[in-house]
Amino acid sequence: MQVVILVLVVIAALFAVVSGVWVALALITAISEHNAEQMSSDKDI
Repeated sequence: MQVVILVLVVIAALFAVVSGVWVALALITAISEHNAEQMSSDKDI
């Protein structure tokens, strides 16, 4: 049973890391797009 628990813990850890990376990438892309929009709007003025 300990092996099953260990496997579940490893899967949960991998899932947490992957989802954390995905959220970080989504935030980075959103921030960079927002900054690009601000730069382009500054040039229009």
